[in-house]
Amino acid sequence: MPYPQRLLNRGEHINLDLHPHWVVFVKPGSVVVILLALVVYAQQLGDGWFKTGVVRVLLVALLLSLIGLVAVVLRWSRTYFVVTSQRVIFREGVLARRGVEIPALLHGGGQEREIRSGTLNAPAIVALATAAQDKSYDAAAIA
Repeated sequence: MPYPQRLLNRGEHINLDLHPHWVVFVKPGSVVVILLALVVYAQQLGDGWFKTGVVRVLLVALLLSLIGLVAVVLRWSRTYFVVTSQRVIFREGVLARRGVEIPALLHGGGQEREIRSGTLNAPAIVALATAAQDKSYDAAAIA
């Protein structure tokens, strides 16, 4: 599920929209598969109270693990790692949303070529320009 467009500011666009890695499904998914295999195996036990008890316990465990798997899927689908043109967003939560938004600090227009103003060494540039205009500066002698 992509990040909702209605939560973006005017003029903001999404550069990167990610969810957590799929590896979060490995543990709950493997528990469900193992419990399902145990339920099938328990069905082949001899008749009696032992088989009935084991199958019931395994079915309850399977139901609980399925609920856990659904919870992991919901949590995964409601966790966003988003990089936009104006900020970085981390948001999570199924019922209660919580998150962090980090605004972009570097804003450079086309005239600044995406370099934040003030990052250039202005005193050195002025000194070089002054030295170049000085009559005692001989570029041919330096080169």
